[in-house]
Amino acid sequence: MKTTIGKSHAAPMIVVALSTRMFWGLSLDISCAVNAAWMCPILGFLLYLPFAFAVSRADALGNASPIDNLKPHVPRGLFAAISALFALLLMWDGAAAVRLAASSSNAIALSDIPVPVLALPLSIVAGTVVLLGAQAEGNSARIWLKLVPLLLIIIFLVQFKSYNIGWLTPILGDGPSGIIDGCIYCAGAMALLSLPWLISVPDRNDRGVLRYVAFAALATSVMLVSEQMLCPVQLKSALTRSARMELVLSNGRLMLSPQLVVNVLWYGSLLHLISAQASVAAIYLKRIFPGASKWMLAVIVAIVLLILPGWDPVALRVYLRWIGMLFIIIGLALAALLKAAIPGKEKKA
Repeated sequence: MKTTIGKSHAAPMIVVALSTRMFWGLSLDISCAVNAAWMCPILGFLLYLPFAFAVSRADALGNASPIDNLKPHVPRGLFAAISALFALLLMWDGAAAVRLAASSSNAIALSDIPVPVLALPLSIVAGTVVLLGAQAEGNSARIWLKLVPLLLIIIFLVQFKSYNIGWLTPILGDGPSGIIDGCIYCAGAMALLSLPWLISVPDRNDRGVLRYVAFAALATSVMLVSEQMLCPVQLKSALTRSARMELVLSNGRLMLSPQLVVNVLWYGSLLHLISAQASVAAIYLKRIFPGASKWMLAVIVAIVLLILPGWDPVALRVYLRWIGMLFIIIGLALAALLKAAIPGKEKKA
């Protein structure tokens, strides 16, 4: 099993997974930002910059993947611990995505099938992706990115007459506090889903990760603006997560004519998010357990995605705030570490 992927495969994987994660979180879980949610990816991108700086410096340390460029400058135990942390966070968030896909299936079918039963086939899919490898997921994400604009154009053409720009007000939604929470969440999601880039090696794509994260942030903001102009903001009535999910899946207040396209976009993107996190988590696990076979890793990832609870929606706002802060702190620490490592490398040269 390869322990790296090419940057040309990591880039589309990051764009699809990150835009899906931010749209999902800001639409369903970080609802405190309400109609100001479209600002959060853009402002969160500014908070993400220290982490992006650290990744770019790691890229410049050598011709291997950023994490392998860092390896000689990091104690072995710390390197293994960081790899384990990254693998666990990817699988934990992947488990949350699995449960969201299962729960939204219940919402569409108006059924009450236990979530673990619906999560089982999704976990098997994740294990299969591990067997196929992260490169296969990167190729699949590239194809998906070519289909997504077509799906979005169809949705826009069907419902553009129903857009109401007045529903974007009040501009600050329910206040600055909700926007801050949304920004921190987005910064954390950007850092988490930059982990594929840390294991990517230079190939025909020699660009940095920053432009792909920026593109995902901009695309998410546009989708959130479009979503918000279809439904009036409800500042004083706290909708449940299930109610918000039904609004997303049923195309808000409109007729259901584009619902099939909306659902294809929703489930296709979620499957890519799950696949990306599963395949990249397996690569980090392989670095900790080099003797593990791809079948063993596939089984481990599938079981972990099935049994982990994912993020608790009730406490999600707190969890994601801390995750955002954690990755920002790690980014600043890595930047300081790299600043010390680079002169040593130059001296050796």
